[in-house]
Amino acid sequence: MRKPISVSLPFIASDGRVGAVHLRRDDQCGRKAHLSISAGHAASGSSANAPLTVDAMRQLVDGMMDCIQALERNGRVFSEDSHD
Repeated sequence: MRKPISVSLPFIASDGRVGAVHLRRDDQCGRKAHLSISAGHAASGSSANAPLTVDAMRQLVDGMMDCIQALERNGRVFSEDSHD
């Protein structure tokens, strides 16, 4: 029996709705983990779910890191431009 993994990251969408990204892996998932994104209230909100392999999780994280680095780079460029 593998140790279950459960991670939830709350966020506030640009339109003000509260949501969360959830990643879960347990014995029922087999060799995959389940990623879900929920937005809004449980009764009226929406949710998207996807089973992810390890390779798919790596691609997701790599893509997120690329986005974060681009945002940081743009922030530095904007900061440098505003001082000129």
